[in-house]
Amino acid sequence: MEEQIFTPQALARNIFDVKKIYFKLQKRNGCRNGNDLMEKLHAHLTSRMPGTEVRIDEAVKENNYYEGMQFKIVIEVNGQSLEIADEGFVDWTQQLLGNKKERMLIAGFGLELLQKLQSGAA
Repeated sequence: MEEQIFTPQALARNIFDVKKIYFKLQKRNGCRNGNDLMEKLHAHLTSRMPGTEVRIDEAVKENNYYEGMQFKIVIEVNGQSLEIADEGFVDWTQQLLGNKKERMLIAGFGLELLQKLQSGAA
């Protein structure tokens, strides 16, 4: 799971030279031990990524896509905040296999947008 979280951040910083970047953690439906889990995850990510801000987003937004937890990577470019990566747990494999123990973490990352921002085309 860490690689899926750390890789987009490393790409944004090291390849695309993004200076301002932070993580948002968001609780979603089915989050067990919500506040305790969020605090532990926040502490873990903060310790593993010195110099990168990790925020817990308390805003409750309707979301039927992710289960339990959602992660977002936000970059700031020209004074504008852009959500560049979105990750979270889904229940597709649980439904497909009929097994509640199955877990799947998916991620999307806007590499094309980063490339356009870098070249000035966006």
